[in-house]
Amino acid sequence: MALDRWELLRALGAVAADPAAARELGLLPAGPAEHAEVFAFNCPPYASVYLGAGNGQLATQLATQLRALRAAAGAAASPEPDHLTELLGLYARLGQAGEDGTRRVLFREHLWPWLPAYLGAVIRPSSRSSRSACSTVSRPTA
Repeated sequence: MALDRWELLRALGAVAADPAAARELGLLPAGPAEHAEVFAFNCPPYASVYLGAGNGQLATQLATQLRALRAAAGAAASPEPDHLTELLGLYARLGQAGEDGTRRVLFREHLWPWLPAYLGAVIRPSSRSSRSACSTVSRPTA
């Protein structure tokens, strides 16, 4: 099955939430234990973890920004707006709608600062042997 680029982004994001989603991409899905090891224990797929938001005022600010971007795209509210599945889904929705300015903001402020290093940590199996694999993923300094 051929996916357009927006559907591919949605499918890739779905893998972070559901190991069976890999099948849609023609990949061998991870078992529940391996999926949990990567995405629940070692590399949680939440932007707030890597953008230094954690809890408190920065987390509230991040959630507010993401709610505004979702509203601008006409997307329903999400209980986990900073989850990778939600972020890539929103990015795809904005791309399909031709909302390039909003899509660029989402990419520049909420994906690019952490996603390349995050994906590198997730795909390096030897790095997953400890919780430190994703602990070095952080917002680059200017």
